[in-house]
Amino acid sequence: MSFFKEITLFTLSLTAVYFYQWDLTDLLWSFWTSSFIVGYLTILHYAFFLPIQAIKFYNKDTPEINEFKKKMKIDGFLGLIGAIVLSSLPGLLFIIPFFTIHFGGFHSVHAMFLQQFAPIEGIIITPPSFVSWFPFFQKFPDVLRLFVMYWPVVLATAIYEFSKKSKPSLATKKQTGKAFMRPYANVIKIHILIFALGFAKFQGLTGFPVYAIAFTFFFFPFSKVFTSEKSSQTSR
Repeated sequence: MSFFKEITLFTLSLTAVYFYQWDLTDLLWSFWTSSFIVGYLTILHYAFFLPIQAIKFYNKDTPEINEFKKKMKIDGFLGLIGAIVLSSLPGLLFIIPFFTIHFGGFHSVHAMFLQQFAPIEGIIITPPSFVSWFPFFQKFPDVLRLFVMYWPVVLATAIYEFSKKSKPSLATKKQTGKAFMRPYANVIKIHILIFALGFAKFQGLTGFPVYAIAFTFFFFPFSKVFTSEKSSQTSR
């Protein structure tokens, strides 16, 4: 996504905050909601990356791939189904279950802090247990309610994340680690914002200007600014 588009998206999102007259509670929960929903969708995106690549690989008509199909004795529709099933196993058996517990639990712990610091009536999200993680999904109506309340921020985050040119790459352990750590980045920002906005609240610093600064910290494309400055200095 170009710098101009990111700035436009940032400005529209900040306008939504002003238009809906969100307060501190709304701001923090909008960050949490966008981080959880978009982050989990990102994990699903990477989890199903292997099956998509398997389909592309199977449909290629090259001597090497045709030779590989002969050696593995796979061909036709059944061979395609087999390739999809085998390539889906890592995501279905490990990636999705593990990150559902880990990522969901991570956000649930932060939700507990938010419920103490900036509660919303009727929203109670508790961490799932490794023994019994299904109750976490019983909180889906609460997450859905939060999405309805803060959809502009969720939409802005989703557009920003999924419009990046970089495609998921699972070629190396290092690339895989980076891919699955990306959704956790916003959680760290939320943790910092909870303390920063909490301090501002106790100091009597509230209102749109304070929230605009927090929103800038969360969404503004600083990396693009620093990258452009670095490239301009290099070109001199």
